[in-house]
Amino acid sequence: MSIPGPEPTDVLSVRGVSKAFGAVQALRDVSVDVRAGEIHALVGENGSGKSTLLGVCSGFLAPDEGAVVIAGRPLRRASPALARRLGLGIAYQDYSHVLDLSVAENLFLAAPADARPAYGDMHDWAEETLEPFGLNLPVTAPAGALSLAQRQLFEVAKALQTRPKVILLDEPTTALGPEEVDHFHALVLDQAQKGVAIVYVSHRLPEVLAVAQRITVLPDGVGPGTR
Repeated sequence: MSIPGPEPTDVLSVRGVSKAFGAVQALRDVSVDVRAGEIHALVGENGSGKSTLLGVCSGFLAPDEGAVVIAGRPLRRASPALARRLGLGIAYQDYSHVLDLSVAENLFLAAPADARPAYGDMHDWAEETLEPFGLNLPVTAPAGALSLAQRQLFEVAKALQTRPKVILLDEPTTALGPEEVDHFHALVLDQAQKGVAIVYVSHRLPEVLAVAQRITVLPDGVGPGTR
């Protein structure tokens, strides 16, 4: 079966993706397009396949069928490093921090090799990197000393500092209070205005309706279409 390519403005295109784990069919023939500069919500009940779809898009899982295209280039194998090189970033729901390392060191590890400063300049670089995101984090403190809300916002900032063309946000506000959600949404809207495509996975439907331009629902791993 030939798989049509994405429209020119699509920076993430999922075509006919299926994925099974043994007898469990997590995804079945799912197709989604995400456009540059849009906030695209992905919603569904627990077990509907949202995390599996993010795993396929980010290169952590190989689909059984179908294809993923990032910024016009196919993700030819299951490789998170390749997905990052093509322009995809992801902020994980369970975080990716090394808790014993400082905020600056975590940011340093997450940066592309060609964007890392000299080790001795790391603290000043980390403060400058975090400043546009409005995060007043102590860059010398261990990541494990941050509050859960700070960790969640830091996870998003780490993913955004690579300047991705599309970013996947997996339940990004679960640990945030109302004021922190407002700050996060301002950050997301600013990135969308700069042309970054945002895939926003959340169970909080009022938040989704407040910021998303389009919504795709996954009931039992089957995409009924996008509205």
